[in-house]
Parts: sequence; C-alpha cells; structure tokens
Amino acid sequence: MNKYRYLLTLSALMLLCASCAKPYGRTVGGTPESGSGAGSGGGSTSESGVFDVKTIGSHSISGSSVILEGTFIGTNASMVSMGFYYQKKSSLSAERVLAGELDEKNSFFATVTNLEVGEEYAYWAFAGNDEDEKWGRVLSFSTASDIGGDGERGPVATSFASGDGSAENPYIISDASHLRFLSDECARGKTFRGDHLLVIKDIVFNSNLIVSGHLNPSGEKEIWYPINGFQGTFDGGNHIISGLYADSSELQKLSSEVTNRIGLFGLSAGLIKNVRVEDSYFSSLSGFTIGGIIGEHSAGQGNTAENNIINCHFSGIIDGGFRYKTGGIVGANYVGKVINCSFSGIITGAMGGGSGIVGSVGFGGTIINCINYGRISGYYCCGILGQGIRGRVTISNCINAGEIKYNNPVSASEGHIYLVGIFIGGSNATLNNNINYGTISGPDERVGAIFGTTYDEHTINGQGYYLETSAKKWAVQLPSRTQATSMTEKEMKDPAFLSALNKAAKSLDGACSWKFDKDGFPTLDWAE
Repeated sequence: MNKYRYLLTLSALMLLCASCAKPYGRTVGGTPESGSGAGSGGGSTSESGVFDVKTIGSHSISGSSVILEGTFIGTNASMVSMGFYYQKKSSLSAERVLAGELDEKNSFFATVTNLEVGEEYAYWAFAGNDEDEKWGRVLSFSTASDIGGDGERGPVATSFASGDGSAENPYIISDASHLRFLSDECARGKTFRGDHLLVIKDIVFNSNLIVSGHLNPSGEKEIWYPINGFQGTFDGGNHIISGLYADSSELQKLSSEVTNRIGLFGLSAGLIKNVRVEDSYFSSLSGFTIGGIIGEHSAGQGNTAENNIINCHFSGIIDGGFRYKTGGIVGANYVGKVINCSFSGIITGAMGGGSGIVGSVGFGGTIINCINYGRISGYYCCGILGQGIRGRVTISNCINAGEIKYNNPVSASEGHIYLVGIFIGGSNATLNNNINYGTISGPDERVGAIFGTTYDEHTINGQGYYLETSAKKWAVQLPSRTQATSMTEKEMKDPAFLSALNKAAKSLDGACSWKFDKDGFPTLDWAE
C-alpha cells in the first residue's frame, strides 16, 4: 500500500487554506473542520468533472490497525486519487494513505497499520487531482491494547454430543466445539433440513468480552464463524451462548465463505427458538446484514419447517458500520414471524433500517410480543422494525423501552433521517397495541414516537401509545389512519391502561397478555 508522510500540522493546514497556498502544486479545497464538500467553488471542472468527498467512518481490525472508509461524490473518478490523512491527536504531523478502488456504492477504503496502541487519532478523507483537492470533515478513532480477533480457534468436534437429529432424539450441543462443528458442517454445504438440534448447557467462547458497554480491549479473541445455510430446527434450550466475536472485515480475510451476513447465524432458513446470546460483539463494516441472532433469515428451497424466530434474546454490542439492515435480533427477515424476542444491548452505526428487533422485512411479515430495551444510535433507526419492503407488515403487542439517539457521521442534512419508536416505514403496515416509553432524540422534524414515514401509496393502520416525553415532536410524520395516543406517565401506569392493553391483546392472534414491570410501566407477561 502506498503511504508517505505528509508533514503538515492541522493549524498550518488552516493557514494554507486561508492564504490559498498550494502544497504539492494543489489548491487545498478547505480545512478538515469545514466539513465534507467545503472548498473551492464546487470542485474541479477538469476531466474528472465536479467531485466531492465525505469521511464516513473507521473500524478496528486489531489494536494497531484500522480500516478507514470514505465516499466519493462525482461522475468520473478515473482521474481522481482518493485516500485519507491521519495523525495522532498529540502529533503535529499527518500521514497520508491512498485507498483502493471504489465499490458499487462509491465507497473507498484504506487500511492503516502499525499504529501506536492506546492512542487517539484524527483522520479525514480526501479526493484530488492535479487541479484541486477536497477534504471530508475530521473524525477520530482510538486504538486499544489489542482489540482484534487473532486468538486461536477452539477445538472442533467431529460430531454432536449425541442424538440422531429427530424430534424425539435431537442432535445435542453441549459445548463450544459442537457449535463450531455445526458452523463447519453448514460451510461444507449441509443444511440440516428436517433435523432438530438442542443446546443443553451454557456455552462460553470469550469471557468478559463486553466491559462497561465497550468491547474489552485486552487479550486476543476467538473469531466466531457464523452458521450459514442452516434450514433445520435449532432450539437453544434457553441456555446462554456468550462471548461470540464476529467482524465481517476479519472474516473476509480469513474465510472464502460468505461473510456479508453476521450473527450467531449468518444465513438461516430454519426454525430458531429459545436462543440467548449475551456478552457478544458483532461488526459489519464490509457486510450487508447483521443481527444479534441471525444476519439474514429467508426461505430455504423445499424447507418444510416453520421459519419463525421465537423467544430469542440478545445482549451485547452490534456495530452496523452505517451499512444497511442491522437488527438486534435479525438484520433482514424475509420469511416467518418474529415472536417473543428482546434486545438489551447497544447498536451503533444504524442506517437504512437499523432496529432493536428487525432491521428490514421483505414480502410481508409479523413481529409480535417483542421488546427493545437497548440503546440504538444512527440516522435511520428505531426500536422494533426499521423498514418494510413490499407486502403488508404487522407489528403487534410490542414495546420500545430503549434509547434511540441521532448519530450521523456524514451530515446532519444527509439523506433520510428518521428516529422512531416502533416502525420507520416504507411499506403497508398494521400496527396494533404497541407502546413506546423509551427516549428518542434527534432533529425535531425527524423524530417519531410510534411511526416515521411511508410512500404515498401505502397505508398504516392500527393504534399505538407513547409517553408524552419520549419524543420531542411527532407521533407520526405523514397523515395516515394510525392512531397514536400521547399519555402522561401517570396514565401509562394506571391499571385502567393495563386493562385496555389486555383487552386489545385478546383480539390479536398470538398476542400475549400484559403486566406491570418493576418501574410501574406496562410490559409483556413473558418479560422478567
């Protein structure tokens, strides 16, 4: 990788820009602090056309290496070089690294290695030709003592503990070696269609992976290879699977298998139930779908199992990398129902359908009796369902009790920004008996306590309730038949409201009953 030292201080950069100096024969397009696109009158008009650049984000590979991401804006990149400047915040000089080719989304990436551990770095993207150079705004990242997953993989069993795969005598999973065996078998093409698997003990891969809401910086970590292509019935037995660590960027280097779907399961087409994943970390900078339990859930050819996700729970950290389809339980769900599930972790970098339960639903689907307790940050994110694509979506008896917070590393006015309690929108939907008493914060005109937006030809039916202080402004963005009722805390904790929720639940197929939680708010009867 081409890399050379760019001996220039940040303060000197500002002075050069102010005086229109030309380092290396180029006019600097603007100071890093001025934000993406700042500079010399809209960019070059040479063979490259008008172009601009944005700094998107960073992602750790190990304690001394990161991947930086930027976006090129323009019609012709053939005459433009792209990359990044970076420097320790305590340093007076910056280095420059060139990026590889653009991907299909006009994003470019560069890997920076041999960084000093335990340091904070500033960085910003650039794009330039012989006439002009544009800079994105300055962002930062920190290096840890060792954040990578270079730890050796544990032992792999040659079979399951026991069982023949029948419903009466399922394959038994009693330790981590059996889960590794399952992952490897699926990687070799076995689907387990018609087979039953049962976890009978708690299983730990990495201990104390999450510390105080952050990935533990100490020690090497065993990488988890997501289970891909599973089409059977997987019963977690309500035992805890903990310490899973999967990063799409690292997996891309280590495996020739599909790595753009991240979770306990990467790609699943089976019945997944009674699964609890805790103290785990999933990241998808280079992937497309990521979920705490399943990255992508879709129909398998000839699969006769009920393709539902039932009684599944995740606690840990999910870094969506500002990629599409991020979910606390499932990133993208194209078949079956999601029932009695909860998320109580942290999602960062949510966009294009980032949600505590399901990132994106296609071809219709049902989400019922689910709760988001987690903290979700991004600029297109919500508590239960991010987006619906074709077909009518049904969301019933669900709760957002978590925090939805605005975070956009690109621009406050960039693209679709929606921060919503239950459902952002995008397709026909029926919302019944859902409540939101979580906290939603962001640009006032983009906040929705229950529902966000939809296309003009689509309709949203049903009703919902929200705590009056949960969102700054809107309950719904566009006129629709959705009834969203604002309530005071006293009203929401009133037994009369609990009775109303239970009455409505009786008329909903598969809906559970309600009770009060320890803080006096309504919750679902299965919740602890």
